[in-house]
Amino acid sequence: MTKSIKDENNSATNHITNNEGVCGTRFSQQTCLQKCHNITVYSVMYGLTVLMTNALTVYISSQITTLERQFDLSSSQSGFILSCNDIGFTLTVLFVSHFGIRFHIPRVLSLFTIIYGLSGVSTSFLRFLSDHGIPSDDDNSISQRNKTSNLLCIINRNTTLDCITEGHEDSSGSIYRMKVAFILLCIFMGIQGLGKAPRSSLGTFYIDSNVPDKTRTGFYLGISSTMALFGPFLAITLGGVFGKIPVDLKETTMEPTDPRWIGAWWIGFLLFGVLGIASGLPLLCCPRNIVPADNTDKEKQKNFGDNSCCSVLKDIPIAIFRILRRPVYSLTILGLVFQLFGLIGGLSFGPKYTENQFNIPTWKANIILGAEKLVTATLGTFLGGYLTSRLKLHRQGCIRMCLVISAICISLNSLNFIFGCENPEIIDKGNSSPQGCQCEGLQFMAVCDGIGKTFYSPCHAGCTSMISNIYSSCSEAANGTVTIGICQSNCPYLIPYVVVEVLLTFVGTMSVIPVSLIILRSLEDQDKSIAFGMQSFILSLTVFIPAPIVFGYLFDSVCKEWSTSCGTKGACALYDIEAMRYTLNSVEVGVRLIVFVLYIFIFHIAKRDDSKKKNSENGHGMNKTTVI
Repeated sequence: MTKSIKDENNSATNHITNNEGVCGTRFSQQTCLQKCHNITVYSVMYGLTVLMTNALTVYISSQITTLERQFDLSSSQSGFILSCNDIGFTLTVLFVSHFGIRFHIPRVLSLFTIIYGLSGVSTSFLRFLSDHGIPSDDDNSISQRNKTSNLLCIINRNTTLDCITEGHEDSSGSIYRMKVAFILLCIFMGIQGLGKAPRSSLGTFYIDSNVPDKTRTGFYLGISSTMALFGPFLAITLGGVFGKIPVDLKETTMEPTDPRWIGAWWIGFLLFGVLGIASGLPLLCCPRNIVPADNTDKEKQKNFGDNSCCSVLKDIPIAIFRILRRPVYSLTILGLVFQLFGLIGGLSFGPKYTENQFNIPTWKANIILGAEKLVTATLGTFLGGYLTSRLKLHRQGCIRMCLVISAICISLNSLNFIFGCENPEIIDKGNSSPQGCQCEGLQFMAVCDGIGKTFYSPCHAGCTSMISNIYSSCSEAANGTVTIGICQSNCPYLIPYVVVEVLLTFVGTMSVIPVSLIILRSLEDQDKSIAFGMQSFILSLTVFIPAPIVFGYLFDSVCKEWSTSCGTKGACALYDIEAMRYTLNSVEVGVRLIVFVLYIFIFHIAKRDDSKKKNSENGHGMNKTTVI
């Protein structure tokens, strides 16, 4: 293997004979930059850009709960924000993939990666549009004192006065700022979608076009894809770290386990935005072609330059029709639609599902999921690429591999129906208030007395005072004090759930490279770039845009208690976790079953087509022999 890689890179290095094969920019073409002139270096540099942009894409998923608290969003709204990324992608991907091939591909990728990074940096500044923060140790404002006392046991409560004294005199201005923040979040996510438009189509096409031995395409795609998977790990893990830091960076006695906690979500957008910009710059030094273009490719480039804009636009529907007439390609894309619908929805709200299902803080859920994705997804993708290269799998072999992987994933995913917790018992909800306390109409804020009893609010526990986030003088609590949050239920299924998710991620990611090769081997060279663009367009339109919105509605549909502020509904405060588990896992298992059936059809069609092609070639050879 080492020898073949060295030979490919040496053959590429010998191709520094014209401007297309020279590494660097118009202003600098130093000798040291010519080391960029091999496919391995490009695969690493391209993988680095995808790593950073993937990190920025996934990071917002790790901060869903925090953003909902920061800007008073529902899961449906946060799902729409996630979808805006792919709305921007869908609107531009076909044009970028079709026209991008006519330009210097590495520089196109560099430009769009820099745009992606700038949108991340801009998102971090939205922190200043919200007045929600963490109460500091010396925060003795009237607003804070009233928010505390409003949840206590009060005999004569005036809810109208509460809304005034809580500091809501300027509630209309706060609501306006929240709406502006929501709109800007959508816009910046749309710009990120624009920034990732050329990534899958042009990046994959460039690698496939510059590998002399096409059987090794899977290996080089495996390098970049494996690096790219470190992005979600960094995003989710650092999301957990930043989640333990107060959003305003001030000292506070509040713990991250407090339901009111808001972590420093904006640091991640700033960090990954800057790193995204930095990772896009090295691609400027890569050559237009690594492998010398043959006469046919040169003629194509010449024809591209002669075509007018109108004629090129007319070519797009013709190319799309030609691609969609290939049944293996079309059915593989349909299988990806169903497979990714469940996967993307689950990933978008994965940390939110874990923290609510097992009653753990947001930062801990992020770290658990980040550690889970690091080794498993990386090894799974690399192993899938290695096996396709080592076994020299052709199209039918890749389809068989995907069939086996699909069957295993269905079995593993079904176990998550079992590995979950029961709903916590909330005491005094809907019952008469203790000691005549007027608790009706109070928003939900669960408190625990330390021996397993969870009360709907401090008022329902009969608490009359609060010191340092601990409610005291509670007549209904066993020891007279309660702390904020739901009591731990001693649910034993967190570790089994994580083990199943590790196996599911490892096995599932082994299909990444085989699926790409099935698509590549089902198309003509002239259609590969636009086909990957078409794939991205279809997946965005049918999966990446609707899936977060649908899963957001599914989360909202199992919400039992909403946080409110003077009649204005905010984020969900309590979910029906049993309904959540059954609903979400039913969707994921259902779509995996559909994918398995589709791969059976794909295998039979590919086998029939390959047999016809082989018979046609044999017949052509016999005719040629007869003529001789």
